[in-house]
Amino acid sequence: MNTNTQAAQAVAGLIFNTIATNTVEDAVKIANAINSPDSLAEVPEGTELHVCDIIASQGTRKGRNNMPDSPCINTVFILEDGTSVFTQSDGIARSVATFAALFPDCGRSQGLPYLRMIIEEKGLRNGNTLKVARLLV
Repeated sequence: MNTNTQAAQAVAGLIFNTIATNTVEDAVKIANAINSPDSLAEVPEGTELHVCDIIASQGTRKGRNNMPDSPCINTVFILEDGTSVFTQSDGIARSVATFAALFPDCGRSQGLPYLRMIIEEKGLRNGNTLKVARLLV
């Protein structure tokens, strides 16, 4: 997978990025997506997202209920309408790692304007939930 080294230098802990930073506009797109996203948790389950780009970077999940902070992956989806959504979900991070391997430019080289996906939440036997992103055809 191609990783843009210019973006890697600009974004601390960058794991992958589907945006080529060839222009000032591309760099602004990355900065705005990372610095001003909405929460993916606020998007109703099953909502179709039109994802133009994905940024994944190393992050820290704040500990709750007297638990320590823990490492995680910050995932930012840049949507077709120019907005962005953010999550620290491990399940979503696993999903997008697969997407990035299959569609390193979010489908542009395959003629797609964006990846169509929905977020699903699956209940586990232990009472926890697993969030996953699922691509649509």
